[in-house]
Amino acid sequence: MEIDHIAVFLLDTKEKLFAAGERESILEGDSKAFIECKLEKLFSANQRKAANLSHDHWLISCMHQYQQNMTDFLTAARLIAKRYYESKIEFGVFDASSLAIAEVLYNERRFFVLLDQGYRQAFSCYMQDDEEAVYQQQRFLSSSLLKGDFGFTLELSDSSFHIIEQKKSKENEDLLSLHFLQVQAAPSYDEVHKEMEKTVVDLSEKYEMDAVEALNKVKQMTRDRIEEQEEIHIDEIAESVFEEVPFAADEFCSRMKEKGLDQAVSTEKVKMKKSSGVQRIKTDTDVEIIFPIEYMNEQDKLEIVHENDGTIVIAVKNVSRIKSR
Repeated sequence: MEIDHIAVFLLDTKEKLFAAGERESILEGDSKAFIECKLEKLFSANQRKAANLSHDHWLISCMHQYQQNMTDFLTAARLIAKRYYESKIEFGVFDASSLAIAEVLYNERRFFVLLDQGYRQAFSCYMQDDEEAVYQQQRFLSSSLLKGDFGFTLELSDSSFHIIEQKKSKENEDLLSLHFLQVQAAPSYDEVHKEMEKTVVDLSEKYEMDAVEALNKVKQMTRDRIEEQEEIHIDEIAESVFEEVPFAADEFCSRMKEKGLDQAVSTEKVKMKKSSGVQRIKTDTDVEIIFPIEYMNEQDKLEIVHENDGTIVIAVKNVSRIKSR
C-alpha cells in the first residue's frame, strides 16, 4: 500500500472537540508503518459490507470535485470529517477517537479511505525525581480493528464501495451506513455466517436432526467456498443441510430472509478463521471435544455411534499420544 495523501483529525464528541490540522499529515518511520498496516485491514476484514452509492450521493459529488481539481485533498477530507463528527453527536455516539482520511494506492487501484479508530485505556509507569513510582492512565490506538472502529473504502475509478461498521447509535442502529452515508449496506460475511450457524442448530434441534452433523456440513461448505473464492448461497446451504427435511430447508431460508441475510455472500478477501476449521461438541457429562471439521467424514480418526439404548459412543482413533494443555 502507498499513501499519497492523509489527514488526521482528533474527535471527542463527549467534550465537543473537533481538532483538524492546517495541513496534511506527514507520516514517517513507525507511525507510517502503523497506519499503513491499519488501513490495509479495511480491505480484508470479514466485517466488510458492500454498498452502492448513487451518482448524486454527496460523497460521490465530493470525490468528483476532488478528482476534477475543483477542491484540494485537505478541504475534501475536512468536509467529510466534519460531517462524520456531526453524525456521531446527532445519533448519540459519545466517545474519543482518531479519524484518518487518506488517498491510497492498493493493488494498483486508487482508493479514498476513512478509518475512525477508538482508543484503548492502559497504564504506564515512570519514576519521579524522588524515585517514587507513578502510574498514569493513557489512551492508545490498537494495531487491530477494534469493536468500535469504523471505516470505508471507495474505489475512485468505478466507485465500488465497502464499509466496516461496528459503531452503533443509542437506538442500536448502524451509524455509518444509515445516518452518515444514508445507504443500505449488504450484510457482511461475519453477520451471515454467525446467523447461518445459529439457525442451522436451532432448526436441527426443532426437527430432531443431528445438530453436530448439520453444523459440520455448514462449516465444510463455507470453508470450500472461501478456498475457491466462490459466493455462498443460502438456498444451496439449505438444500445440502436439510436435504431429507424439505420443510426445514424452507424455514431456514425464510428465517434468513426475515433478517435480511438471504442474498449471496461474497467470499472475496474473506479470511478463514481458526474456529471455522474446527468443531466443538460437548456432552451432557461435561466432556468437550474439539476436532478438525473433516474428521466427521473420516471414521478412522473419529466415530460417533448412536446406540440402541439412546446413549452415544464417541471414539477417537489412531492416537499415538495425548498432551495435557
